[in-house]
Amino acid sequence: MEDLHIRESWSSRVQTLGDVFIHKKGIVLGAAIQCHNLFVEGDFTGSAECSGDLTLRRHGKIIGKVVCNRLMVEKRAKVEFLNTVQMNECKIDGLVTGNLACRGCLALEKKATLTGNIKVGTLTVADGAKHTGQIQMGGF
Repeated sequence: MEDLHIRESWSSRVQTLGDVFIHKKGIVLGAAIQCHNLFVEGDFTGSAECSGDLTLRRHGKIIGKVVCNRLMVEKRAKVEFLNTVQMNECKIDGLVTGNLACRGCLALEKKATLTGNIKVGTLTVADGAKHTGQIQMGGF
């Protein structure tokens, strides 16, 4: 259960039961990451499968498949997903472009801007949050 800290360019597959941290100067290009929690402050364009949280703290385009327990996009983060992201819970307080499938609650916080179709169990929208796209509720 070893944690991995990526502080430079990385292109190898990652498979751990621990957490993975992509620091500000870290760059992961096209690699698949399987881990518990994934924290992204650097550049990440691969695919991710997280048994825990996927926390995005800055700009990025994620071209691979993403599956996680909980997706969190923090304030000032700007993220584009090219594939539908699957998760159990989601909290967005940044800018997200892409389609999301959330079995539980998807929460759009006051700074959130979401562009894309969403399939959710439940949806909460704070004052100031924005969404452009279709919403499908229930039916999981």
